[in-house]
Amino acid sequence: MVFAPFVISGAAVGLAAQFVFDPHFGLVQDLLARIGVNVPNFYQDAHWAMFMVTVTYVWKNLGYTFVIYLAALQGVRRDLLEAAEIDGASRWTTFRRVLLPQLRPTTFFLSITVLINSLQVFDVINVMTRGGPQGTGTTTMVYQVYLETFRNFRAGYGATVATIMFLVLLAITYYQVRVMDRGSGSDVSRPSRDRALARLCCDVAGRRIDRRAAGVRVFHLIQGPA
Repeated sequence: MVFAPFVISGAAVGLAAQFVFDPHFGLVQDLLARIGVNVPNFYQDAHWAMFMVTVTYVWKNLGYTFVIYLAALQGVRRDLLEAAEIDGASRWTTFRRVLLPQLRPTTFFLSITVLINSLQVFDVINVMTRGGPQGTGTTTMVYQVYLETFRNFRAGYGATVATIMFLVLLAITYYQVRVMDRGSGSDVSRPSRDRALARLCCDVAGRRIDRRAAGVRVFHLIQGPA
């Protein structure tokens, strides 16, 4: 139930979410009505529509995040956890001072993959709201590229939006890599890392690799050679 949305198509997830958020017989409508809460119309209010799409997107990718974190937890150093317990550290201190720092590369890896994925959200929006309500209530940059290129037949405008999206991705990814570089202690030279990052962003923007491959490359870029 948790991981299944990630492995099925976004269109199928969007169709399932439509039934959940249906204003007449949806699951959310029924639950809110039972506890006496006014049921918002997710398909007519732009703010609620964006909330609905966001919840659906989070649900689709939640299982992927869980699996990656579960795998990362298998590599946590048990001796550090035992040392913290012997020193009398509380559970919160152990989590914040011992566990979280060891999960930092994994958190960075997930932030990159989720960022790339979020910039590619199209199928869920196209199935659930088609960019509406109220005109552009849930229109993202990718959906705007689609509208301008294939609906309005303004390929130049669509290409401009796609270029801006690439530059945003490039800037955010470069900033994150530099931030991680200051605390990673990796012996990879900065010029070689910058060149690798530039190639990665170009591959992502050109859709020559998918988000999983991009995430793996960034992860190894931060970790450096074994």
